[in-house]
Amino acid sequence: MKTLLYTLILVPSLIFGQVKKDNNIKEKVEASYFLNNQKIDFHNVYLNTENIESINIIKEGNGKVILNYNKNTPLTKLTDLSKVTNLKNIIFIINNKIINKPSTIQIDETEIATIEITNSSKIENLDSEINIVKITTKTKQKEINSNKKIYLRG
Repeated sequence: MKTLLYTLILVPSLIFGQVKKDNNIKEKVEASYFLNNQKIDFHNVYLNTENIESINIIKEGNGKVILNYNKNTPLTKLTDLSKVTNLKNIIFIINNKIINKPSTIQIDETEIATIEITNSSKIENLDSEINIVKITTKTKQKEINSNKKIYLRG
């Protein structure tokens, strides 16, 4: 019985004791993104996929993704959208995500499916004047619509 107990204790320690830990684990590095040869932060740009002319991927180093976008479709800063330029104290929500730094976000206006503006006067128990701008992109709208399909089996 003692030998069984010793083997149950010693065998796992011998097996797991042989595993060498690698202290040189590198952090995950994202590829660099370029839009019409200008470096961009891809998480702060909302593009309409129909306006992408070509995509080139370079695998050397950390990698590069080069997007050639339609030159006739300019990107607009979120704060410069025509429907919100006259509003003050704006909270932006894009695809149900609150945007903390709206001045860093660029959006293709053709990618916007809906813009819903709610004034704080419509919200109960709120004293200050705030405007909530909720934007849904066409990409998110397609995702929502595709999830609403009901399949019947016969």
